Amino acid sequence: MKIVLPKSYKFKRNRIGRIGIIDVGSNSVRLVVFDGVSRSPTYFFNEKVLCGLGRGLGKTHYLSVEGKEKTITAIKRFLAITKKMNLNELLGVATAAVRNSIDGLSFVESVNNETGLNLNIVTGYEEAELSANGVLLGWPEARGVVCDIGGGSLELAEVSAGKVGKCATSLLGTLVLQDFRGSEKNFIKFIKSSVADLCKNYDQSKQNISMMLVSVEEQGMTKCSLLSLCGASCWPWLCSGISMHKECRDILEF
Repeated sequence: MKIVLPKSYKFKRNRIGRIGIIDVGSNSVRLVVFDGVSRSPTYFFNEKVLCGLGRGLGKTHYLSVEGKEKTITAIKRFLAITKKMNLNELLGVATAAVRNSIDGLSFVESVNNETGLNLNIVTGYEEAELSANGVLLGWPEARGVVCDIGGGSLELAEVSAGKVGKCATSLLGTLVLQDFRGSEKNFIKFIKSSVADLCKNYDQSKQNISMMLVSVEEQGMTKCSLLSLCGASCWPWLCSGISMHKECRDILEF
């Protein structure tokens, strides 16, 4: 079983049997094992561990010390589990927390030294594209915008006719917003500027995005950032109550 694969590695359908992926995210580490390559692959195993690797990143710009320890422990456990699964390939992927932290590269090296797993750091645009392809696997006819909300970032990707189109990324993740330190004015300014940059990079207005959203994962504080994309009046069910709805609407001037 190979566990050190280059980022440019291309899976060949005639070579792949059971494949595993270890996804190191800002908030959790997940192991997913699929039974071969197909349009909609069958899950053989799917488990995640909450490690909080990106907790406090917004304040310190470094990965959480406790989170790093938990992440390496989780990876070691996952690797031990996969030894009994007869995997053909195992791929490691790291997302926002690792790519945005000062010590991200050194952490990847530590993971490789301690576990033998090579973590491929994906860019925000690659993360958006991967999320969109995941949606297309289960819903080939999907047409619109996939919104992927994680602990360290938020990604948008257009899907249509079975293909991924424009992609955009921002720092509007749940942990980023929870860890924000500063006045309410600066918090509002951060959300607005992040949303403006996201819409500019995606080349769409907030109203257009609200009409095209296909898939949304709602998590905690990111309700505000998601509402800023969609418009609070369009997505009232994302709010925990009328007060939250009004608060977000007032902040974002909808």
